[in-house]
Amino acid sequence: MLQRYKNAMEMELETQLQKYLTTQDTIPSERCIVYSLDRLGFFAEINLMLAVLAYCFSNNIRFFLCDRNWNHSVKDGWHDYFRSLQVTSLSIDNADPKIRLKWQVARCFAPMSRISNGIINGSFAGVEVKSLSLTHEILESRFSQVSTEDGLIRFVDLQSAFAQLLFRFSPKIMERVMTRVKSLDLMDRRYLSVHIRRGDKILENPRIESAKFIDCIEALGIEYDAIFVASDDFRAVEEIRRARPDWDVKTLVLPSKTGHDQPTFNKLSKQEKLEETLLLLTEVYLHCQADYFLGSISSNVSRFIALNRADGKSTISMDHPAGSNVEPYFSFWNNNHKAVQAEAA
Repeated sequence: MLQRYKNAMEMELETQLQKYLTTQDTIPSERCIVYSLDRLGFFAEINLMLAVLAYCFSNNIRFFLCDRNWNHSVKDGWHDYFRSLQVTSLSIDNADPKIRLKWQVARCFAPMSRISNGIINGSFAGVEVKSLSLTHEILESRFSQVSTEDGLIRFVDLQSAFAQLLFRFSPKIMERVMTRVKSLDLMDRRYLSVHIRRGDKILENPRIESAKFIDCIEALGIEYDAIFVASDDFRAVEEIRRARPDWDVKTLVLPSKTGHDQPTFNKLSKQEKLEETLLLLTEVYLHCQADYFLGSISSNVSRFIALNRADGKSTISMDHPAGSNVEPYFSFWNNNHKAVQAEAA
């Protein structure tokens, strides 16, 4: 299992973030942003939320989370899965129609009178909110440095700290996750984990063959007891098992899985969505605990895992598209069959 020990600066940063989350009512109400969970993939929503949180923290803006329209909600929204964060009843549903139109491509909005940095001008009561400008500002901030009580740090380091702080399951979810984890007999063993994303993702990025993951595992030259393989397509698991029958390959993927498709997922019943999400959370938990993780930076799931692991040397991406600020939290498998870290995380 990955052994990750926080240094004094990381511990101090976590203390600052906890203080920010628990004392937000001291921030003037006119300085706030609402992030509304919607209908994207689970970790696409969460990764963007981490960026909004980091932006709010670095600009001393009050953060509100709205989950009433969240596609993964069963009964209690965010708290169906996690015990972190408070949730607000503020919703884009109550905003001006112009705001709702922009909401189709924007991911957050300011519901109260004004944010003093000039990005937002308007009100929740009916004046148009420039939510597109706000979203653009947040996304541009991902490559910046942020001033904290201990000096400058990278914006992405805030995202990572929030990922570790918020990825804490509710008691019911934790119990169910650990039941599945124990069934694999991995927690007291040295294991590698692999995440192979297919389904609708290959419409956006080139397909990564299972053989590439096998090459990387063998080139690492490390000792391990088992390999945990997660995928939205069971055929990826079968490919690895056929290619290396002597490997102890563990998986939770059902044989019926042939690739995730978000529009199809959106049509499932609440109970079906809960079961699908529970499986995903169990897999991500195991990835975060693994000695080595192999995934793809083009996947939101892998990006969240990298932020949570915060160990670029043991977190390897099989692809390397440009434009992600999470690069420092990965090493990259290259054409010379070596995992090269872009920058120390």
